[in-house]
Amino acid sequence: MVRFLLNLFALIFVILINYLANALPFNNQTTSEIANRLNVLFTPAGYVFSIWGLIYLLLIVWVLRQLPRARRDLPVYVVATPLFILISKCVV
Repeated sequence: MVRFLLNLFALIFVILINYLANALPFNNQTTSEIANRLNVLFTPAGYVFSIWGLIYLLLIVWVLRQLPRARRDLPVYVVATPLFILISKCVV
């Protein structure tokens, strides 16, 4: 159960930090304003970033699949939990 809660809190942390990064202005500038100010050779269309919805959905499914007691001690979760927490910390 501890492993599940650690993964759940890490996922909530990642989603919250990414939301705040886009919702709150940094030095009175939004993320879009900063991106539009910089000269880049190639900028993907807005719909390309919708892949993040799928990524977050799959992360939610991955965490919730640990909820049944029979799945909690599967080797994939035992090995992946420390890595997932480390990667979640790297978001900041």
